[in-house]
Amino acid sequence: MENYLIFDHVYFNYFTKTGEFNAINDLNFNIKKGEFIAIVGPSGCGKTTILSLVAGLLEPTEGKIMLDGESVKTANIGYMFQRDHLFEWRTIYKNILLGLEIKSKRVDADTAYIDELLVKYGLADFKNKHPSELSGGMRQRVALIRTLAVKPKLLLLDEPFSALDYQTRLDVCDDVKNIIRQEKQTAILVTHDISEAISMADRIFVLTSRPATLKCVEQLEFDNALTPFKRREEKHFSKYFNKIWEELSNEK
Repeated sequence: MENYLIFDHVYFNYFTKTGEFNAINDLNFNIKKGEFIAIVGPSGCGKTTILSLVAGLLEPTEGKIMLDGESVKTANIGYMFQRDHLFEWRTIYKNILLGLEIKSKRVDADTAYIDELLVKYGLADFKNKHPSELSGGMRQRVALIRTLAVKPKLLLLDEPFSALDYQTRLDVCDDVKNIIRQEKQTAILVTHDISEAISMADRIFVLTSRPATLKCVEQLEFDNALTPFKRREEKHFSKYFNKIWEELSNEK
């Protein structure tokens, strides 16, 4: 597979009243189409900054970021946040339509795709309900389908399960990974949870402390048919955990 997302010698500096400081330092990596990548690193190292750079919300101080041969500034990228940000006064269906409305794009093919997603992922019976009538896990499923409705080339996940209780979090990880796999999405997950990263990703990028650069890449070898929950039961899960924990501990 060819490289799909390319970080080419990317630097990013923040400017404050007290001066300039380097947040991202000579970051280089490639992601293949269809890969699920998790990014972990010490607290405050710049993980979310990297997502903002990929999304085109920030511009690199130096270097290039390309997605499928074009600048990320013009690419169609989906972003799923820590909170679902569903509007309580809109029905589930109208919440999912929001991205298409913002893009001034609502054609029969798009609404047919939304209807297909609602049926496929068990939300069709809830389309006329409001967010307050859904569980936290179902709300996150709606948020993901809303993001997929605009058919993004890349999906960014910024700690999307952090607001959920532990049991719900495990269930939603299975749901989200299943949907991403079924829709053949390329995805980047930022998380503080090593176990979560191992349970979901194809590869894990471990960052150094700030200024962030790529310390190592861990290729995960699991049966593709395993759910995130089932991955946690595999014998070599703890081996990956201990290795990544050690890499991060050395950065403190």
